[in-house]
Amino acid sequence: MRRRRNVRPKDISEVWVTTPSGYGSTNTKIRHYTATKKQQGSGISFASDATLGARFTINESGIYFIGVQDRNTAAFYELGISVNSTQLTTDADGITDADRLIWAEGDSNRYDGPICTVAALKVGDVVRPHFGGTLPGSTGAQDFFKIIQIVKF
Repeated sequence: MRRRRNVRPKDISEVWVTTPSGYGSTNTKIRHYTATKKQQGSGISFASDATLGARFTINESGIYFIGVQDRNTAAFYELGISVNSTQLTTDADGITDADRLIWAEGDSNRYDGPICTVAALKVGDVVRPHFGGTLPGSTGAQDFFKIIQIVKF
């Protein structure tokens, strides 16, 4: 049996992105981010573009903290986090339960979030900010997506 070990601070992998910019044009429910505030370690790979939106690929199996915050300034929307979803044009509340880590509903003129969860993830898992409804109106640095490795397997 393999023993688990706690991650020492210098071994922690973390990605923290801000400044959302719409959804992907193909993956129409996946939020796109334009600024990387922190990218540390090799446990998580991050990519985001205007076509596919943001995706966080897990390179080291373990336990991860995942959080997202986005402010809505217009109408109703959904804020969520998915893993390995292929339903990238479906609102967060409509995707397969096994693919939805967490989601919440919001309404106009309030912050929704942060919402967060802790999940066991394996090599190759792809985590995404998975939204729905009307596009949130905020594009500020106060809105973010963050994933932090807590324990390696």
